Amino acid sequence: MSSTSDKSPAQAGLIIKAFAIIKLLSTKREMSLKDIGLQTNISSTMTYKCLQTLCDLGYAYQNKTTQHYGLTLRLASICSNILTHYEITQLAIPTMQALGDDIKETIHLSVREDTECIYLHKIDSPHVLRLYSQVGKIAPLYCTGLGKVLLAYEDQKIIDTITKDIQYNKFTEHSILSAQQFQEHLAIVKTQGYAEDIEEHAYHIRCVAVPIFDYNNHICAAMSVSIPIARWTPEIRDLHLQKLLVASKEISYLMGHEI
Repeated sequence: MSSTSDKSPAQAGLIIKAFAIIKLLSTKREMSLKDIGLQTNISSTMTYKCLQTLCDLGYAYQNKTTQHYGLTLRLASICSNILTHYEITQLAIPTMQALGDDIKETIHLSVREDTECIYLHKIDSPHVLRLYSQVGKIAPLYCTGLGKVLLAYEDQKIIDTITKDIQYNKFTEHSILSAQQFQEHLAIVKTQGYAEDIEEHAYHIRCVAVPIFDYNNHICAAMSVSIPIARWTPEIRDLHLQKLLVASKEISYLMGHEI
């Protein structure tokens, strides 16, 4: 497989400039040749050359009335094909496996479905004493680390609606039991960048969870580490959290998120 390092400097430079122009035009409906050059810091001659090439390939067009340039939907079609082949689970599995092999605790990947979260994938701990769960299992948002993270990064209108619709059942004495308490907790989660389940869903299990973002900078999933109380210490929790954050950033990057 070839890379930009295999190309001539001129070819590599042209590719880099073309992608700079595509990235800029993706944020605008149409732009003039002059404005594109100014905002990308590319000469007018090179900007015109790149745009003409993109137009010839069908990825850009020139408005005959204004002479401004814009992107066609052909790029959207390519992105759609990529997303079809690389779903979040497929992208996350190698990173999750590496994390599980390292810390040897149960790792979960989850997405939100209305007022609940669904486990998409898991890496089991090799220890006999571990959290037993299964892919496809549904769990509440308000008393799981995964659920808290999945809702904390949504728009406030969504948070308001979801927190009112939830039935707050008492799983343990530590469970959140009201919409107001949950909203206050979600604000803390978003500020600190992670969530914890401190025996809120089940006794003897603690969990720490972090968000995964997509190419639209939107929360698309959450990943967690579950630790039995017998192995839990503040030091272990901090160590696992840092590794979990690194892993989540790797998966977010694969999802197209700009870190």
